[in-house]
Amino acid sequence: MFDPLVSLWQFGDARHAVLIVGLALTVWAAATDLRHFTIPNKISAALFAAGAVWILISGADPGAHLAAFACVLALGFLAYAFQFFGAGDAKLLAVLALWTGPQIAVALVLQTLIFGAILAFAWMLSRPVRTVLMAAGLPVDPEPPAQIPYGVAIAAAACFAFAGLWPPLGG
Repeated sequence: MFDPLVSLWQFGDARHAVLIVGLALTVWAAATDLRHFTIPNKISAALFAAGAVWILISGADPGAHLAAFACVLALGFLAYAFQFFGAGDAKLLAVLALWTGPQIAVALVLQTLIFGAILAFAWMLSRPVRTVLMAAGLPVDPEPPAQIPYGVAIAAAACFAFAGLWPPLGG
């Protein structure tokens, strides 16, 4: 029953392992942003290193992937300058664009915008939920934090991007 999985690891397709590492680091970034409203540089640096490994083992064009990284980083810091989101969000989005290359990076950015809008809407709707929880006697801050953890929206979009990168098993 587990023979295909065993043979995958015996003959090794490191692409799957590297994608799992990338996904784990992305989830870690989102969880950290949700809890502390910051994305540590060490997570972005680890994602960059793993992304470089991904490019090498997947046979992708390094120039195109670096161009996607640079373009999304420039857009991210423009968004940061206008206070749409934080510098950590800009770095996380750019490093994920390094993984995806230009074609998937466009979808990554658009999906991040969609998930970001959903997250902002949910953040606003949390006020009535907080009021109900306070009425029930639970110690809850009546106002949601002013910041929105956009790392969560970026990670949600990245899940779709990683799924698009996933090589077929045995292929």
